[in-house]
Amino acid sequence: GPGRVPARAGALPVCGHRGGAWRVRAGAAPGLWAVMPQQPVEGALLAALSYIVVLESTAALVLIAFGAVTLTNEFITNELRHLAEVDPLTNVFNRRAFLTLLGKAISSAQRTQKPLPVLVLDLDHFKQINDTRGNQGGDNVLRYFVRLALRCLRKEDVMGRLGGEEFGIFLPHADGAGALAVAERLRALMESTPARAGAGQPVCVTVSIGVTLSGPADAPDTALQRADEAMYLAKQYGRNRVQMRVAESCNVHLVGEAKDTAPPLGTRGSCGRGRCVGWLTVGRPGRPAQSARPGACAPFLSLPRPRAC
Repeated sequence: GPGRVPARAGALPVCGHRGGAWRVRAGAAPGLWAVMPQQPVEGALLAALSYIVVLESTAALVLIAFGAVTLTNEFITNELRHLAEVDPLTNVFNRRAFLTLLGKAISSAQRTQKPLPVLVLDLDHFKQINDTRGNQGGDNVLRYFVRLALRCLRKEDVMGRLGGEEFGIFLPHADGAGALAVAERLRALMESTPARAGAGQPVCVTVSIGVTLSGPADAPDTALQRADEAMYLAKQYGRNRVQMRVAESCNVHLVGEAKDTAPPLGTRGSCGRGRCVGWLTVGRPGRPAQSARPGACAPFLSLPRPRAC
């Protein structure tokens, strides 16, 4: 008891009694023990430890709740960003996100003084598919086309849905010949692989593709517009073909390189007004097309129109 142990030999115990506490100093008078509450020291320590455990548990619950709120907020932010940037039907970038990424890619290409290939793709006679197979059948065809297109692209290539059945692609670190090869491979794959548009027989779908190379001062809308013009020229020449539109200040070396190094996708032949038989030809809309010459700076390059599906 307190009478056996001198106060000066004691440590500094803290005792709680109805919210109050008294500190016993070493060397204090023995009579000071009289102010201590009549409670065992062990019970007071257990009470203090229980208070500490409760405080630690409360702090842990607060931290866990804060972490849960942070994770939930990050998940919701990612979901909102996904909804704002991705087309919900085809799961590729929507037009706004595609143009943003295209602008960054063109800026990077301009800094390195290398052109950026840009493609615009449009499914041929898609309205007839919607009319005969319904909107659900048209949606199935769009999803099927995107799956085929992604098989022809690299991981760094970017694809987006521009609207309806029209899509855009840009190919970082590629040249004109590589862009033409990718476009032709995609066109041939789409032609040779019928798509299922719901119940009934698979439907044969073709695609018209316009290709261009970004210029030194091109904005994203400018490059996309030029590729769109090439795509409409492919429609004018009979659909199911690849057409390349070069800027007015085109790089002569790139045009000649596309002519010389592109794979022989067809047989060269004569060209006439409104149609091109050679595998790589040059011409303007409404004028007789002429065979491409290496180094010719011409506004349009064309791949052959294949057999109808």
